[in-house]
Amino acid sequence: MDNLNTLGIRKISKRNKEYPDCFKHLANPPSSFFLKGVLRQSKYSLAIVGRRRASQESLAFANKVAYKLANAGVTIISGMATGVDSAAHQGALKAGGYTIAVLGSGLDICYPFYNLKIFKQIEETGCLMSEYPPGTRPYPANFPRRNRLISSLAESCLIVEASLKSGTMITANFAAEQGKDVLVVPGAFGASSWQGSNQLIKDGAIVVTSVEDIADHFNIKLEKDTINITADEKNVLEQLKEAQLDIDQLVAKTKYKVYEISQLLITLEIKGLVRKDLSNRYFVV
Repeated sequence: MDNLNTLGIRKISKRNKEYPDCFKHLANPPSSFFLKGVLRQSKYSLAIVGRRRASQESLAFANKVAYKLANAGVTIISGMATGVDSAAHQGALKAGGYTIAVLGSGLDICYPFYNLKIFKQIEETGCLMSEYPPGTRPYPANFPRRNRLISSLAESCLIVEASLKSGTMITANFAAEQGKDVLVVPGAFGASSWQGSNQLIKDGAIVVTSVEDIADHFNIKLEKDTINITADEKNVLEQLKEAQLDIDQLVAKTKYKVYEISQLLITLEIKGLVRKDLSNRYFVV
């Protein structure tokens, strides 16, 4: 116990008032778990999970959803893995919202290590949770088991991008078994990285294609964006709403020169309105 105190970690047993009621209804509830930060109740909560090697569009969507909903008071829950998980936590933190990370290792181990900044921020403003004691390495077998806690803590579960055999699908199945609403972003037909997502839709999951869809699901109102854009920036955005385009394609579709398009895109990226994929094509966030 002294070691836990030194690490700033608390052990929560079933007898503790902080033990969540939702865990008590699990088929295999943890006899105890470990906390860093503050575990608090909220009216609305959403788990956001998806592929570690997700597309840039999926990462941008997860980040935007988390930002908008956290800003509206929704708790964002994920597993701090590479990809969609990290994008969701970052969005919630950027909004100054509350986020919970359920880890597959002991709370004295940040995995992956390059998420240390996120780890520290969540420790300070949110909650780090694990059923594994300090010193437990992030063994692969730990992650499927921890996924039941992610879905249990959330009112609904958003699947942003999932292959057929993946940890994301395990979380989605746990959510369905627990009676939670499973929300799914549809993806490209036939693409292996979206086969799980599309299968969930076939099985009856709720289709969402925008942040507004998810806000409607919770019956909450989002704050309107107050970003000012120029007529030139608006023109570029209108082109990108039609299709993902690279700089040369944008030049061909507009009256602007290459250096003008480049400057407009830089400004739009800074404003968080567009992003660039690995093929150097731009898309609206």
